[in-house]
Amino acid sequence: MYKSHIGRAVNLTQERIDAMVNKGAWQNRLIIDYFDKWAEETPDKAAIVAYSVETGERQEISYGELQALSFQIAAMLQSRGVGLGDIVSFQLVNRIEFTAITLAAVRIGAAVNPLMPVLRTHELTHILETTQSRVLVVAGSFRGFSYEEMARDLQTKIDTLEHVIVLEEEAAFQRPATGRPDDLVNAVRPDPNELFEVMFTSGTTGRPKGVMHTANTLFANIAQTADRFRLTAADVIFCPTPMAHQLGFLFGVLSPAYCGGTAVLLDAWVPDLAVDIMEREKATLCMGATPFLTDVANFPEIRTRNLDDFRLFISGGAPIPSALVTRAIENLKAAVISIWGMTEVLAVTTVKIDDPAEKASGSDGCVTPHTEIRIVDGNGAIQPVGKEGILETRGATICVGYLNSRKPLSFAMAGSIPAIWRGWMRMVISASRAARRILSSAVGRIFPSPRSRGCCSSIRRFPPWPSWRCRMSGWGSVPAPIPA
Repeated sequence: MYKSHIGRAVNLTQERIDAMVNKGAWQNRLIIDYFDKWAEETPDKAAIVAYSVETGERQEISYGELQALSFQIAAMLQSRGVGLGDIVSFQLVNRIEFTAITLAAVRIGAAVNPLMPVLRTHELTHILETTQSRVLVVAGSFRGFSYEEMARDLQTKIDTLEHVIVLEEEAAFQRPATGRPDDLVNAVRPDPNELFEVMFTSGTTGRPKGVMHTANTLFANIAQTADRFRLTAADVIFCPTPMAHQLGFLFGVLSPAYCGGTAVLLDAWVPDLAVDIMEREKATLCMGATPFLTDVANFPEIRTRNLDDFRLFISGGAPIPSALVTRAIENLKAAVISIWGMTEVLAVTTVKIDDPAEKASGSDGCVTPHTEIRIVDGNGAIQPVGKEGILETRGATICVGYLNSRKPLSFAMAGSIPAIWRGWMRMVISASRAARRILSSAVGRIFPSPRSRGCCSSIRRFPPWPSWRCRMSGWGSVPAPIPA
């Protein structure tokens, strides 16, 4: 067990650190290392373009402006007592401040805890009590719901929640920003093996668990996917997927900071607006679940739109029908890529750009670098390709434990899944479908997975159901569209 200098225990041994660094999988860099490089080299380039469905407003912020905003927010957080090892919780839709808060937290050594906008008092009480966050950042309201009112109510019930910060009322979020490094007082740079992100699972096998990731585990995956999908600073990444979901966080926050591209955000899913944005902003790729792809590929007169720059649609969270893949390729003139992963392990398999089209519907591709997968039976014996079993993976992107868990992560053989067993993470799925080249994908959870408000919900919130298995393709909580 690795114990960080902030005193927070994470499931990370020096042996794993040395192995990953020696392999070149971990670069020992933070998000601000990547982002600040681009802010210095291309300060006037658009870092984020954000669209609001409610107001119709388009906002744009450059790399230089976003850097200043992040320093401004970091100083405000410091004034609220946030520092090294603290966790900053924020419940926001896709908007500029989401990335700004992430950068700001890291600048003062804090970790981030993004919260899905669909979560309400029941889920948030558990999460905020687990994280012991001093600060919760929310917007005043969205789509008729008062997040401020809910947050204020939570503050009266949770002793550790000292501050509720409302975007519209806090001067630190006002632009143009004037923040600079000198505004920070004795800020401590976190180690890349420290806690960086706490992302809560959907709780399909019980109460939601706080999955812990470091900068090294997350950016190992970003480097893998950036290389596989050929991301560069010229890319315009359209992200309608909620960034408070792991997929959205990877492709809407981390990937642009890593490659120096522009992130284009949409806060609620409206197909005709999404297509307009893709055309207007000259999007080169999009990350979205199968429903997003369906809406765009089937959009009336989609072939008449100028999407000449669009080259790649990346989809995870649900199987992609072969007919949809064919239609999308024909109508969008772009590659369709399926990926598979979970909050705990990130994207561990993906289709490659040059793979045949049928790969996207018939498999989830091949493993990413520095990653292994296998299928085993209940006793841990490796199963041949095509035989049903339990999927396991190990590598550079596996999480470093569950926040404040009373049990170590290494208890898979005792029957709890997902968990680490001798370096392998055992999934909450049974695997019976295999790609021709590698083991991939999965057909069912071992546990029921009822849905509420577009996301998987804890089975403890529902009456007992007969045992059944739902079709799925990975990612503990499918990032379903937030409809307008």
